[in-house]
Amino acid sequence: MVGAVATLIDVGVLLASIRWLHVPTAGGAMLGVAVGSTVAFRSSARALMPEALRFLAGTFVGMSVHAMMVKTLADRLGVPVVLAKLVSDVCVFTFGQLLLLRFFVFPARRKLDAMARAHAPRWDAPDTSVDAPVARTG
Repeated sequence: MVGAVATLIDVGVLLASIRWLHVPTAGGAMLGVAVGSTVAFRSSARALMPEALRFLAGTFVGMSVHAMMVKTLADRLGVPVVLAKLVSDVCVFTFGQLLLLRFFVFPARRKLDAMARAHAPRWDAPDTSVDAPVARTG
């Protein structure tokens, strides 16, 4: 549901900026992604700022590639701007951005928590599990 609302806002900002603000196609695409992505950002992290900064950096990279694709499709190849935007969305945000968000912006919370709880091995303490006698039954 959040993705659908973000996409509607994204397309609305794109069309409004091109029509009324006379922004070039690439600039309108960047504005649309910038506004739409703020709707989609949610974090469950205790420290919000690191995730927000990684999200901003990842979105900026995706937004730049997306804007170039929209400009190429709409301005150079004559594809209608909304269709160019949607094709660019699929190419950029369905594949690359999802991987970027999954592994860079929002890494698995359990793995991070486990890493935080893990104790560093003590090299000076003997490993008692090796010397322990084996219990035999029967």
